Amino acid sequence: MPANTPIYGFTYPCPGDTVDAADFQLLATQIEAALVVVDQDYDLALNRFNVDSNGNTQNIAAGVATVITVPQYTIPADGVYLVSAIISPASSPATFNALRVRVQQAAVSRFGFTINTELNTGRTYATSGPVVATAGQVIRAEALFSGAATLDVFVNLSVREVCRIA
Repeated sequence: MPANTPIYGFTYPCPGDTVDAADFQLLATQIEAALVVVDQDYDLALNRFNVDSNGNTQNIAAGVATVITVPQYTIPADGVYLVSAIISPASSPATFNALRVRVQQAAVSRFGFTINTELNTGRTYATSGPVVATAGQVIRAEALFSGAATLDVFVNLSVREVCRIA
């Protein structure tokens, strides 16, 4: 009775089995199918999903965690992704105490960075980290500003696929 290899499932004869042309045809078909899969893996390895997206200036109120609506990225395939969110103040409120940026995955905060502003001066802040995501999940940023009135912010979102999960 024939057996199969553990990885690709190639059928091979066991001792005492009769080998005929149909067995060779089956093996050739299985090898061709495996080469198609290997070629797809090669193509995906060379052309990983990634985006580097800038948003519009968005106004956020002091003390309110605000989801940044643009940019955001919808994960195209299951995998591990490296996500970075960079936030830049685009206005100068009278009082500017702190600014926080967090990365959200499917509306859940995953990681972030908070900094107290020195001398009431806003700077560009960034956070980055890995996420294990499934196709269809949305990656976006959330900002929290501590100070007076409102703050205009500009966000850059960068998402790079590290590896896919089959």
